Amino acid sequence: MITTNFNRFGIIVNQASRKKHASFISSAQRETSTISFARRLTRPEWETLRKRLLAAIDDPNNSVCVLSRDGKLVGYYWIEIRDSAIAFLLDFYCCPSVRGKGVSNYMFDVMCEDARSRGSTELRLAVSEQNVPARRLFVSKGMLQNDVEEREGRRWFEFLLSL
Repeated sequence: MITTNFNRFGIIVNQASRKKHASFISSAQRETSTISFARRLTRPEWETLRKRLLAAIDDPNNSVCVLSRDGKLVGYYWIEIRDSAIAFLLDFYCCPSVRGKGVSNYMFDVMCEDARSRGSTELRLAVSEQNVPARRLFVSKGMLQNDVEEREGRRWFEFLLSL
């Protein structure tokens, strides 16, 4: 279980709990999916994604962590460990109130350490062309663009990082 305190921001990182964090994570996931797909998901799409995330919270091959400051949730990430050595980032979210203040950089570092502690040697992710702030963050953290893929009429950039 991850529990980290980062005094510069007063951030605490914990493994997510269905009971405590499902509402926050669902709202965050709705925002990130709207950015990624440049549209709101349909109800069936949303329910499928929500169920997958809630199952991931209890799955040892996944790490869903929340960040809080002063008792308020300010971000979360979700990684899935694939093929035992590859961590795949499925979602990454910071609240608007902490954006541009270094919290995303910190969360990325914590996430990479989490993946390493689970035996991963590589981090992979796909980010939509529309999500320019996320792409900038990932490039600034040393991730290399591996590929560009067309899905559902959108361009997705695939990135990787050796851990």
